[in-house]
Amino acid sequence: MQVEVEKLDGVQVRLQFEVSSVDCDRDLGRAYQLYASRKRLPGFRPGKVPVRRIKQEARGVVTHQVSEQIIEKAFRKAVDDEGLRPVTPPKIEGSPQVEEGQPFRFTINLEVRPEIDLKQVAGLKVEVEKKVCTDADLDAELERLQRTRTEWSEVDSDEVVAETHRVRVKFTATLEDEVLAEDQVQTFTLDDVSLEPDIKAALIGKKVGEPFEASITFSEDNPNEKLRGQAVAHRFELELIEEGELPALDDELAKAVGLEDFENLKEQVKASLEYRFEQGYQTEMEEKVLDQLIENNPLEVPPGLVNSHLDRMVRQALQGIPPERYDEIGLDLEKLREEARPGAVRAVQAGLLLEEIAEAEELEPAPQDLAQEMARMSREMGQPLAAVQQKFKSADAMAGIIAELRNRKALAFVVDAAENSLAPADPEPEAETKSADTDTEEEG
Repeated sequence: MQVEVEKLDGVQVRLQFEVSSVDCDRDLGRAYQLYASRKRLPGFRPGKVPVRRIKQEARGVVTHQVSEQIIEKAFRKAVDDEGLRPVTPPKIEGSPQVEEGQPFRFTINLEVRPEIDLKQVAGLKVEVEKKVCTDADLDAELERLQRTRTEWSEVDSDEVVAETHRVRVKFTATLEDEVLAEDQVQTFTLDDVSLEPDIKAALIGKKVGEPFEASITFSEDNPNEKLRGQAVAHRFELELIEEGELPALDDELAKAVGLEDFENLKEQVKASLEYRFEQGYQTEMEEKVLDQLIENNPLEVPPGLVNSHLDRMVRQALQGIPPERYDEIGLDLEKLREEARPGAVRAVQAGLLLEEIAEAEELEPAPQDLAQEMARMSREMGQPLAAVQQKFKSADAMAGIIAELRNRKALAFVVDAAENSLAPADPEPEAETKSADTDTEEEG
């Protein structure tokens, strides 16, 4: 077998193969013999069907199978011999088919990992403020919890909508000649920050049972691209107005959420806030460290790898939205992909760099890391641990998990070695402080 390797750029390679006619005829002969031994034809004993008859009947099937086998075997050998590191499946040019008595020529295009010369990895300088839970944070979170336990009751029939009310409203919305919504019913509070200002203004001061019309101009940052900046004709009918009563911040509120008393509630809320702030700090540290890492180590990214990551991002973003609703919500798939592309490029850059760091530092997940990851996946998927382990039993599936854990270790390695100029100084150990005080007293 002869292979010519042509590097098209830093991440794309073309492999041109030529397999000798002798090797091809040998593989074809074996395939025909195997096919003949299994074929059953009237008038022939089992295993005694002549090869020439098989060639007449199944030449296309056999040559296709042999072609695939030769291509796969040749490709794997070339990858090993040339030290290539594919990152996407190979692409075969055309539909090459082996022929008797002829050398078999075919071409494969391949994306490979770029060569990476790691520069600065340790000691990356970042600025990330570590938030401390204050009394104001605790009070705000308790108030948020308090609002979630609001008890709502219907107002008097002659009362009008105020900013503190919750309403149930039926509406029809029309944009030019297109009916966007007809007799839809929604319930919401007037102080909801996501509520369009024009809708809030239209409802304030209105009574139940009095239909009215209003033109609603939607904000430029509305989630529905189709509505951004558009003036949409609405016909409203208020069905219900409710006013809320907040529960007291006391032991009864604590018991309502399953805790012993209000002090216990405050402790739990504070612990939750501290955990959230710590997670936020870690996430921001990781993101800024990755930004620095990518800036210090520019590299070419394989386009196919970016597109694969982009496909996953789009699928995740559209999860739960049926395709028939795309037009209804003004979804432009091409625009969504283009907006997500920079994030996909960054993710691929980060992944390649972390793989290189893990390899350079010989970072490998320990057995307990794999066990913890399986337990986490079991919780998130809502499936028994044994079922998750069975699902990822194959070597390929497990390789993906191991690669992800290896990258996490590489990221932790870089974050731990980073210098955060905004990090609070570590307090001096108590023992050293006491020792210093003693020395001072003795000197005095």
